[in-house]
Amino acid sequence: MMRTSIITTYPDQQFWEAFADLWANSSQPSVFQGLHFMGYLAKKHENALAIYVAYEGQQMKGVAFFYNDHGVYKLLSEIKSDYNFLTLHKDQWFVKKSATPV
Repeated sequence: MMRTSIITTYPDQQFWEAFADLWANSSQPSVFQGLHFMGYLAKKHENALAIYVAYEGQQMKGVAFFYNDHGVYKLLSEIKSDYNFLTLHKDQWFVKKSATPV
C-alpha cells in the first residue's frame, strides 16, 4: 500500500539513506537531485522546507523537495539549477500493471 507524507523539518539520517537508495534506483538520476546537492539546499532552507514523500511498504518510491518563498512553494532545486525533477523509482510503481501502452 502506498502512503505519502509531507515533511516540514530537516530530515533525519534514515530519510537521507532512503533518498540515496531511491536516487540510485531512480528512472532519471539527475545530478541536480543528488544526495549532497539536495541535502545542502535542504539544510540551507530548513526553515522553509516542505518535502513530499511516497513510500510503498518501507521503501521510498518518490520524493519532491519544495521551499516556501514568501507563501509560494517552489521546487527547491530551482534555487541553483534550471533543471528540476521529481525523483521517482525506476520500477514505475505509479503506472497501473493493467494499463495498455499508448
